[in-house]
Amino acid sequence: MNMEKKTHFAPLEIADPNLLAQQIKAIADNPVLKNILDAIPEAVLILNKQRQAVYINESARNIVDNADFQAIMGLRVGEILNCAHSGEMSRGCGTTEFCAYCGAVNAILSSQNGEAAVEEARITLKNGEAMDLKVKATPFHDQGEIYTVFSLSDISEEKRKKILERTFFHDILNTASGLSGYSELLLDASKAEVDEYKQIIHMLSQSIVDEINAQRLLINAENDELETLEDQANSLELLQQIVNFYTMNPVASQKTIVIAPDSESVEFRVDRVLLSRVLGNMLKNALEASDSGETVKVSCRKKDNRIEFDMNNPKIIPRDIGLQIFNRSFSTKGKGRGIGTYSMKMLSEKYLNGSVRFESNDLNGTTFTASYPINLSGSA
Repeated sequence: MNMEKKTHFAPLEIADPNLLAQQIKAIADNPVLKNILDAIPEAVLILNKQRQAVYINESARNIVDNADFQAIMGLRVGEILNCAHSGEMSRGCGTTEFCAYCGAVNAILSSQNGEAAVEEARITLKNGEAMDLKVKATPFHDQGEIYTVFSLSDISEEKRKKILERTFFHDILNTASGLSGYSELLLDASKAEVDEYKQIIHMLSQSIVDEINAQRLLINAENDELETLEDQANSLELLQQIVNFYTMNPVASQKTIVIAPDSESVEFRVDRVLLSRVLGNMLKNALEASDSGETVKVSCRKKDNRIEFDMNNPKIIPRDIGLQIFNRSFSTKGKGRGIGTYSMKMLSEKYLNGSVRFESNDLNGTTFTASYPINLSGSA
């Protein structure tokens, strides 16, 4: 854990312990305020100027892992919710680079400037789960102290359904439109054209089936209903299959996919369906990020008893996008399209005992790397 004594966004200072205790007591000794807050069905916290909780209502206690009132007092929102980034800096929630794009922190800071704010916040938890929240922060003054009334609603299910539906219908409609177009051309095609079109129609038909299977897989994964099935696999053969499939995909039109000559053929055990989905998303994203005439480079290699797959494209990911790229609801492709990079990371970490990371710079462009253990014994 990297515990630095500086901040990349919000102030890191915390309240003096004596002052914090006085603030907690002042709210606790106000029965009218407590009764009102506990009667509200939404989760509500009272935060001091240092963004620390001095009161948390009953609804909020029911949704956090640690429902011990005293243990929660003095913590910040990200720490209470177990945000994955809350322990990266010395003063936790609000102080990392990622926090600059967190709706929760930004709403709180707005309230401290005297303005009520409503935001959506995407939070990745330490256990790998993701939360989408609607938050509201409102200034509140009591006995000369300035506080923030912070409420939150979990809209994860609503956001998840919208993203899955929009992504599914967008992708499958594009493919189905292509299939329909080539089917019409087939009606008046010459024999030579028939031979060409039937290959494309076959590929588009496979793509539709693939999109339907991908949708079903992701829904099951997010509902914790996905069962993994390990089988023997070869890294280079698996990579070649993914490349062959996407070479015929419209997303690869006028682009080149190259498998690095130093790629290694490694035997390992894995759920081939899930890993194929992850690698397919990695390659598809690399192709979508590339322009006509550009090359996507892919490779696989053994490293420290793990198998690593790399997908490189020449484009650079801006820092602000990179900090949000694995969030479920975030996408550069338009509203409601954030799912590809999130699913890669979620499937890898939750079901394949793996990890997904990326590097992006002027020299090498962007490289996504997926890493998995080499398990030849078949044991879990």
